[in-house]
Amino acid sequence: YRQAGRDEAAAQAAVQGGEVSDNVTIALAESTRDCAPAQQFAEDSVLIKSPMIGTFYRAPEPGAQPFVEVGSRVKPDTTICIIEVMKLMSSIPAGFNGVITHILVNDTQLVEAEQVLMVIAPET
Repeated sequence: YRQAGRDEAAAQAAVQGGEVSDNVTIALAESTRDCAPAQQFAEDSVLIKSPMIGTFYRAPEPGAQPFVEVGSRVKPDTTICIIEVMKLMSSIPAGFNGVITHILVNDTQLVEAEQVLMVIAPET
């Protein structure tokens, strides 16, 4: 899976009459300069995305065990993390049966809406 980024969408939206604005080109170059290559996951992987902008927490409170680790088996109702927005904590469920294969963000990291947080290898 390769997720199209906002930079790519912005660059495409800035195309007018076959020309790309210099400002967009510069912004795109600067924002992607230090980025790692897009990660590839198994074709049947489920990408768990943040439903909102906020702060990502792997555990229910500081010092507690994380909700999940790589290799954890999850069910659709398993809480995998919390996203905090303006002191409101929202539990994020796995939504699928499977095994966590990747955790792509760090604890207390700010995340964007639709940012991939974790990857699940689905099980039936």
